[in-house]
Amino acid sequence: MWEEALRKHAESPGTVGHGLLIRSVLPKSIPPHERASAFMAARVVPFSRRFPRRIIFMTPFPGENLAWVLLSGILISDFLHSSGAVQVAREAMGPVLRGDLLLVTNAVGASIEKLRRIQLGKGANSIRLDQLWPVESFSRYQSQRSTKPRVLVANVGWVTHGIEGRKIGAVIVDGMHPRTWMHTPSVLEGMKSVPIQVIVAPPLGERDLAVLGYPKDASAWLWDPAAQEIVAEFIIEKDVACRDVTERLLWVCDDPVVDKCMAEVHELLGLSQRESQKEFPPLWSAWAIYHRLRQLAVPLSQLEDSAAYVWGAIPIRKRLVRLKESWPQEVAIEARWKAILDGLEKAYQLLQERQEPQKFWGVAERVQANLDGGHVLRVVVPSEREVALLSMQLGYIVDSWFDALHEDRVEVVSGKGEARCLAREEGKRTLLLGFRAGMLRHLDLYPCHTTEVLAYPYELDVDEAVQGHMYRFAETLQQDSFRCGVLESIGFQAFSGGECRISPRPKVTIAGEVKNRVSKVRKPLVDPTYLDLKRLSDSGIPQDWGEDIEDEREARDGQHQDGGKRIEVVFYDGACVGYWDWQRVDVYHPGTEQIERHEVSKLLAGMRVVGMVDGVYERLYDRVLESLHAKESPYYTATLALWEIAKVDALRRHGGNKTELFRELVSKGLQVDYGAVVQWYRGGELENLAPQKYEDMKLIAEQSGKYPNDKLIRSTWSVIRRERVRRRKAGKALHALLRAIVQGDGYEKAIRAARELGNEIGEMFAAVEVREVVSTREIA
Repeated sequence: MWEEALRKHAESPGTVGHGLLIRSVLPKSIPPHERASAFMAARVVPFSRRFPRRIIFMTPFPGENLAWVLLSGILISDFLHSSGAVQVAREAMGPVLRGDLLLVTNAVGASIEKLRRIQLGKGANSIRLDQLWPVESFSRYQSQRSTKPRVLVANVGWVTHGIEGRKIGAVIVDGMHPRTWMHTPSVLEGMKSVPIQVIVAPPLGERDLAVLGYPKDASAWLWDPAAQEIVAEFIIEKDVACRDVTERLLWVCDDPVVDKCMAEVHELLGLSQRESQKEFPPLWSAWAIYHRLRQLAVPLSQLEDSAAYVWGAIPIRKRLVRLKESWPQEVAIEARWKAILDGLEKAYQLLQERQEPQKFWGVAERVQANLDGGHVLRVVVPSEREVALLSMQLGYIVDSWFDALHEDRVEVVSGKGEARCLAREEGKRTLLLGFRAGMLRHLDLYPCHTTEVLAYPYELDVDEAVQGHMYRFAETLQQDSFRCGVLESIGFQAFSGGECRISPRPKVTIAGEVKNRVSKVRKPLVDPTYLDLKRLSDSGIPQDWGEDIEDEREARDGQHQDGGKRIEVVFYDGACVGYWDWQRVDVYHPGTEQIERHEVSKLLAGMRVVGMVDGVYERLYDRVLESLHAKESPYYTATLALWEIAKVDALRRHGGNKTELFRELVSKGLQVDYGAVVQWYRGGELENLAPQKYEDMKLIAEQSGKYPNDKLIRSTWSVIRRERVRRRKAGKALHALLRAIVQGDGYEKAIRAARELGNEIGEMFAAVEVREVVSTREIA
């Protein structure tokens, strides 16, 4: 069986396998399956002399260490082959890597720190790994001190199209973080000639793997729970307790009319996508709206109203209007397009008529039951707007809701937020508002926690089909013959035979009573909600079906405008980026050291555009707040979200008129002028959070009607004061970084200062770039 090939090397003293698997070459905290991964990567090294190798290691979360452990294995293999310190064939001796070893990861600072701590050998004869291979971060703004080979650790945005001027001998891409994963195909495309290519990823489906070259140009290895246990048994040399089978609990939220409507739309969308041969982006938008509606757990009217006050958000109603302006040319879609539009319109109207969607009461019931049962719970909603809205709604009906938030017993996160939490190894019991869709579906494979799913009756069949399709493919990767084939391709002697231990799927239970269940909608062999990863990434369509589609034209004037021109911006470094003319970008003005939002159509030569290398269209402001709040408690983030809703509601009570709000507040004792009030409602400014004095903040809180007592207002004020200090520090650090980039001096000092505010801030700042505009032109 496949594990015997690894066991043989583990039992052979003086070999690379024995050193990596049994001896303490790697830190003792590294789990057995990661040690085995390092050894497999080490075996790839000598074989790369003949032809390039690409291998994909997939592991369920957590997998935070796997990328730098693989890198360690490659470096150690190269060192041992070069020094003759282990038993290798004479023809295999000598250095193998020809150039730098590149690690692409979202966790640049943490990876560098871990790599520099690795010791080779013991006692007086030990040597630090970075004494053999200097470890440095890489970006456009950091000078490379030497031409000698070294380990370069970089954010994915800096190396998407390769590294000019340096020869890369091996590249490892840590795709466990969603931002890095989305750019992985582009990184590999830019490094086709690199002899060793290793990708770390969560468990992927067949078509996601195909984007990475599997099976023709890449091998794939899945560290499912059973495989991890098998390796641990012979490395640790004792019986390993099998991981308990996790549960997937389905709770039925029965609303027969909504259920029937959603089921019909789902079937129409699925048939259209399966039978179409050409791209039709409005079909993707229809999928996005459908997923938003089926996962809705807050009053639709509140969600729509919130879009008017959140930069970049588009009300679902306006998105439906836009869909009606498009008409497909392909018969497969054209025949069903009107029915799809009518179905989405009907679903929207049905949910608008309900004071709360049925899934809201399902959430409330499951949250209360989990809190009463002593479980720590994570509730996952589609977008950041719904994080705030649902948190506020649950505060009215769930006993001790804010106490539970304060004690970290419950949290509400967006779909992308959940992926980031898991990338940081923060797993916990999870409540979903329906089956996962789009690019986050891999989170369902071999979770280490119980998952609860709120489902309309028709979703039970869809969930069963989707889960079955995913696990059937994953189980083909666990077959002994398949694993032996992968090992043989990198030089192991592996002989298939005997029983194959397959990881058990989660135990699926329909935990709630099912009423009025509709007939089965479909059971597809191929999941029709899938879209090609690279095509979707290049299209500008959101990567998660639940997230809002950003359209700053809507945020700017709140009115629908037809059309739009495509603008290409040419930068001084030779890069060309396409935008819509109504899109806005962050522009840094060195003279005043201010950051302002400018429409792309009004950019002028010499202006300096600030962006994120791993997210071209993301706002700087959003990324700063995301990194500031990454490690904060659910109570902290929920309190800030409640305050933002309170500000909006206070303004809404005066018809959105800031002058009327100001007059009302003045009559009750407000101590600031009108200009200060306007500042509180300026989106995208780190400093414009709340009044400077508690008395003024309390007036707005009371005006909003969102705070049931003074205790919560006072608690919110404490959070605001802390947040204001943190934002001020982050703002100063950001301006120091931009100043260093523009002046060409002090970049590394600025990055070090940012890391002192927290690893997440440091990683985010390391992904900031400033590009000088040369020209703009309209393109077809």
